Amino acid sequence: MPASVEQFDPRRIIQKRLTGWRYSGPARGVGAGATVTAARGGTKTEVTIEVVRADPPRRSVERNVSAAGRRLAHGTCTVEALRTGGSHVSFTYAWAAT
Repeated sequence: MPASVEQFDPRRIIQKRLTGWRYSGPARGVGAGATVTAARGGTKTEVTIEVVRADPPRRSVERNVSAAGRRLAHGTCTVEALRTGGSHVSFTYAWAAT
């Protein structure tokens, strides 16, 4: 396996690019939210994240708004049990037309 693949850790990317987490709403489920400062390419912007659909423990959908409402996206996290034990977790992120 190439060294770059072995060293990839999405948690490090999140910790570096998303800072100043401020939580709102319930602790989990629909309505749970956070506002973070996102840093990328030398610029910083506030991002509001809110859970808009939840089907625990299988699926959750979040709505992200940034750039003073000019950017809108949805993220979907899906967890599937594996027959061999453990889980397969996938995350899909899609920008919406604004």
